[in-house]
Order: sequence, then structure tokens, then C-alpha cells
Amino acid sequence: MFTMRNPWIALTSMVLMTAPSLTSADNFFNVTAAGSGGTIVSNSGGNILRLTDNLISFNGNFFPLIGQNVLTSVSWGGVPNAIILTENSLQTQATLVFPSTGFARTFIGTSASNLQDQIHDFIQKDGDRAYAQFLQSMNQLSAVASLDGNPQASTALISNDVFSRFGIENQQPTQTRSESGGAYFGIAATGGETRADNLNGNWVDLNFDTGARLDSNFALDFGTTLAYRLVGSSAAYTVAEELALPVTLINNHGNGISWQVAPWAFAGLSASYDQAAGGVLLGGGGTSSLALHLGGFTLTLGDQISYTGDCSVTVDDYEFDTDVDQWILMDGLDARYQFPHTPIFIEGSVAYNNFLRKAAVPDYWAPSLGIGIAFGPNSSLKISYDGDFAKGYNDNGGDISLVITY
Repeated sequence: MFTMRNPWIALTSMVLMTAPSLTSADNFFNVTAAGSGGTIVSNSGGNILRLTDNLISFNGNFFPLIGQNVLTSVSWGGVPNAIILTENSLQTQATLVFPSTGFARTFIGTSASNLQDQIHDFIQKDGDRAYAQFLQSMNQLSAVASLDGNPQASTALISNDVFSRFGIENQQPTQTRSESGGAYFGIAATGGETRADNLNGNWVDLNFDTGARLDSNFALDFGTTLAYRLVGSSAAYTVAEELALPVTLINNHGNGISWQVAPWAFAGLSASYDQAAGGVLLGGGGTSSLALHLGGFTLTLGDQISYTGDCSVTVDDYEFDTDVDQWILMDGLDARYQFPHTPIFIEGSVAYNNFLRKAAVPDYWAPSLGIGIAFGPNSSLKISYDGDFAKGYNDNGGDISLVITY
């Protein structure tokens, strides 16, 4: 058992007051460990299991803590004091606390390695529900959480992929592609940099979609989203398959109004080995695209509501059980102008996106500006700038997209 003498209490206060400053570091996880003998050790990294292994066994930077009771504070994706861990000098007893959820559990082992195994099993298997609730709280507090609550989280990435294709970027399969034979294929590659909570990151997305018109008013579309995100040396991945049924309510074959709505559904996987986080995401939504066509000018109003839930999954001895229950509202305006007697067009848009349930980045603006070449009336190649902006958060990137109809 721990003996809480006055110096140990003073060290405890010092750790908890000092830990928030660690969020300025470049790593996703930042650790401050204080020993009862007065030793204070700091370390950081992108993998939570690797850090906790070294901490529990007092390896690496934590070696000077051997023989002392230790109190540790861990910042998680910019959230200070997200995890509190205490360990006795014999390395046989530890208490794990998630302050954001009120969870606390004490582990008693026969050795340092046995204690390490118990905490591993808790994060990977036995404590999946408690850890899922902790991750949900991080989605609501950390602007770089991988699952939900910010523009680069899996929930937003999937929703934005559909919104871009069917909402504001003038891609109405039953309308603007009606002069083709009816089938089409699209591919888009996006990449850029993120800065949030003083953490820098990079991201790359690949989006594919293909489909066919069933007649002049209906189409069937299949989409794929692949995303890689690296923030503070911590990697996360998103994979999703989307199915949409675009329906044209108002047809237009020249100047005038066209209106398309697209109900859609998806299944996806969000995973981060580094964060021991992930799960299967399920959901769907509805997207409206109302466009005004005047010669080479098209003005499009896009609106979308989407929902994402989850189900548990086991992958490579990990039991991913996550709590995702999010609605996202997206509204945007897009303007496209094709210069007369040339294949060149310019296109710009701005969208306002809003998480309807608690999120670290509750709302943000997403502007885009690009230039492209049209290959006939329905095929095009476009290069554009894309960004997301909110208080304390921004990402800037570039996009290249190709649409071919045949």
C-alpha cells in the first residue's frame, strides 16, 4: 500500500499542476512521473502501450524511479491529466484512473511483468467498456481524437466524402451526367497538414466512387473512403464503404433549376493501434443538392444530415468496443464557372459543418477553391485547395479529383 507522507502529497500536486504544460509537446501522449523520493521524469511518444510498458517496468527514461512509489499523469491528444496512474515501489500494485469518466481500478500482480500483463489485458480486452467510455470522453475533449468530434475524425471524414460528391460539388449522377451512357467513375486524393491543441499532424485521404444511372431520375452509387492520419507520432486509419441512391426530383437539360436528393448508408472501420482505439462504424444520412444553371455558371446549395453509431469488433486480440453516437449537419454553397469556348473552369465552395452532439470541435468552416479542365459535359479533372477552420483548430490541404463518364 502507498504511504502518503507530506513530500509525496507535494509531488502529487506538482505533477497535476505541471502536466497541462506538456500539451505543447509534439507527441500525442506526454507523461510526467513523480517518485516519492523526489525524482520527476518526463517522457512522450505516440504509442500508449509502449509508454505504459516502460512506465510500469521502470525501463528507459523511467529507470531513476526504481524503488519509489510513483504517481503518473498522462496527457492524451492535448487533454491534460487524462490518465492518472499510481504504482508502488515493488511494482506489484497500480491504480488506474480516468478522471473524465470517474473510473478507477486497482491491479495487484505478483511481479512487474504480471502487473504489466494485467494492464495490457485491461486496455485490450477486459476493460473494453470502461476504455470505450474513456475514448468517448476524449472525442469530446481532444481536437485530434481519431474517432469523433473534429474535422479529421472518422465520423466527419465519411460524412464529408458523401457531402462532397452529392451535396455541393455539382455531381448529380442523374442530372449533370445525363448526357453520358449512364455509368461513371470518380477518384479523389487529398492530403494536408493539421494543427490543433498545439499538435501538428498530416493526413492523406483517397476516395473512390462508381455507379450508373438506372433511368433519368435514379442512380446507384458505390463509394469508398480510405484515410490515414498521423498526429503527434500517433497513427490512425479509416476505411468505409458507402451506398447511395441519388434521386432527381427536378430535371434540367439547360438553364434552370435541378434538384437531387440522395439517401445513403455506410459501414466503416476506424482503428489506431497506437491509441488502442477503434471500432466498426455504421450509419447513413440524406443529402440534398439544389442547383441553378445559367450557361457556364452553376450555383449549388448543399445540405446533409448524417448519423454514425458503432458496434464492437475483435481484431488481432484487441476487443474494440467504442461509444459513438453522433449526428452531423453540413450546409454549403458551391459556385462553378466554365469559361466560354474553353474546357477550363473554376470552382469554389464554403460549408458550415456542425456536430449536433458533444464534440471537441463542435462546428467549423470548410472552404475550397479549385481550377479544372472539363472533358466534355460530364468528365473533368480538378485541382483545389481545401481547409477546415475552427477556434483552436485548422487544417490546410490540397485535392486532385477526376470524374469520368462513359
